Amino acid sequence: MASTFAGQQLEDGDWRNVDLGLMTSDSTAQDGWYEFPLEGDSDVTLAFATSPGTEVLSVRVWGNGFSDLAIRFETAFMIFGMYRLEV
Repeated sequence: MASTFAGQQLEDGDWRNVDLGLMTSDSTAQDGWYEFPLEGDSDVTLAFATSPGTEVLSVRVWGNGFSDLAIRFETAFMIFGMYRLEV
């Protein structure tokens, strides 16, 4: 959803990079966040990190185009936060 909001189409290599970044992320470590820039109609950066020992994924968003997209991101995070992904 974030890439759609920013106007960037993600490719297979992008998804692999995000997956690898999440596997090594740690929200409790200063450098444990994986940052992924979206450069489309708006320049937005997402940072992801998992919380060790939990199933919690934390997300931070900022950038030049974020203020115009903030309500979309807030709504998406609220909706996605209501669900639990089981693999």
